[in-house]
Amino acid sequence: DKIGKGPVNSYDLTIKTLFEVQDSIAPHCLKVLPLEPKRKLQKFVIGSQKVMEIWECKKGEMKNVFKSDPLSRIDSHFISRIMISIVNEEKFSIFFSIGGQIRAITKKGKQFFQIDTSHVNTISSIHVLGQQLWSASEYSLNCYESVAEKIIDKYYYVCDDKINDFIIAPVQHSTAVNAIMACQDKQLRVLNEKGDKVIYYHPFEAACTAISLCDDLSEKSAPVIGYGLSNGGIGVLELLREEIKVMWSFEAHQ
Repeated sequence: DKIGKGPVNSYDLTIKTLFEVQDSIAPHCLKVLPLEPKRKLQKFVIGSQKVMEIWECKKGEMKNVFKSDPLSRIDSHFISRIMISIVNEEKFSIFFSIGGQIRAITKKGKQFFQIDTSHVNTISSIHVLGQQLWSASEYSLNCYESVAEKIIDKYYYVCDDKINDFIIAPVQHSTAVNAIMACQDKQLRVLNEKGDKVIYYHPFEAACTAISLCDDLSEKSAPVIGYGLSNGGIGVLELLREEIKVMWSFEAHQ
């Protein structure tokens, strides 16, 4: 039936607690790990304040298979972001930020990477692609690259307003790595590959608080992203080389 007409379906919903952690979990700090083809179980990784945990679900039961020691003694440092870097179906790594550091662990919880960034504020977002690593705090975006087993600073960009979220997508050409920033000043900013210039902006009706890259490209072979605004608006954009095209949007008052 159409909304507002006819009977309304009712559902009897119940809450089932799968697992509990000791401390609160920040946004973007609970991730579902890739389902390994040879193992019929699902794993989750959780960053709760200063502790990383890995849980697995087997036959409907949750089991804690890894729990780290507290990762920082500084009160203001907490796990602020987790992302999964996928190489293939069986090989992936877990990257996370805590304070101004970025670390990485294997699917079994063994740490193999750590870098102290130049961020003064807590890192709010990270992204890994190939040999490159990006990190963002309130007003700055850093890009690092692994060259000859050394981590070098590729670029450092200072934004005019607060960076709420960012992603990496091939905007300028099929193999490009462009940073797309969702900012508090109601603007979406797309950087060039060198990280020293904004290719173009896109205005919103409110601050953009979250963006997400779609798995598939558009019919014009351009990246497609979804976004969410602080006033409840949502939409989808097509990132062409010279401009941004609104594919659809739903404003907060609709």
